[in-house]
Amino acid sequence: MSRSALDPSQVQQQAQVLEDSAAWSELLDYAQRQRPHCDDQPQLSGYLDYLTGRALVELEQSEQAEIALRRACTALPEFPYAFQLLGRSFAIQKQWAAAAAAQAEASRVVFALSGGRWRASTALLTTAFQLCARPEDLLLAVRVRDAVAGGGTGFYFPEQP
Repeated sequence: MSRSALDPSQVQQQAQVLEDSAAWSELLDYAQRQRPHCDDQPQLSGYLDYLTGRALVELEQSEQAEIALRRACTALPEFPYAFQLLGRSFAIQKQWAAAAAAQAEASRVVFALSGGRWRASTALLTTAFQLCARPEDLLLAVRVRDAVAGGGTGFYFPEQP
């Protein structure tokens, strides 16, 4: 791998191997070693900041993770996983308002009831659905709960009618 320009697909591949094996210390080391070499690649920098934050959260260093995750959220505003992880970091620190704000930013996915089944879609697709749908088909429900406290994914699916 060249020192002047990192290949994002190689970085992602290596990070995936480390994440899959829950090798958090190694992931932290890898991300921190690669980060100085991608100042001219803002998306890759943001991704490496996300990986740093992910590793730090898993290593129970949420205060340090917050710094890297804030950088990741700034660099990658359309990457909801960074916001979700930032919210988790805040929740671990018992900063509930900040955790809720980060989770709200992460939940750009809206769950729409269509034809009697729950489907996940982006906010844009849901808006398009609303504009085209019959009034009796319009029913939206978004409920988010604290994933850390509940031990779940963070999304609550209400009983279907």
